[in-house]
Amino acid sequence: MQLFVWHPFAALAMAAAFAGLLFLDSYARRPKVVLGVVALVWLAYAGWEAYVTQWRSSSGDMAIRVEMLLLGPVLLVALIVGLATAVFRYKRAVSKTRKLVAAVPGRRVSRESRTGSSSGPSCGAA
Repeated sequence: MQLFVWHPFAALAMAAAFAGLLFLDSYARRPKVVLGVVALVWLAYAGWEAYVTQWRSSSGDMAIRVEMLLLGPVLLVALIVGLATAVFRYKRAVSKTRKLVAAVPGRRVSRESRTGSSSGPSCGAA
């Protein structure tokens, strides 16, 4: 977290990265809400950090940042939740898309359907 203390543009870059994921079509509505909340948390922190940096430059020095005892864990949880949502929900959306494309008539048969792992009715059932 030391990277983001006294560097509001680094926190703003994190907010922009999570906000940028909102524009991908690969995510459903719920992951987009989670990513939006994470982006807002990082944006709020970037604003706070810009304010504190400006205040520090006008008032002198500040030896201890007590608010980081609260903000540090919040930012860490937001980062972990945001990364987990971005990675796992994207993989899930891509795998669903591949399964739908494989089910289109006239397309090549996927490896899963060749092994007989589908639970649909067999050809001989009447």
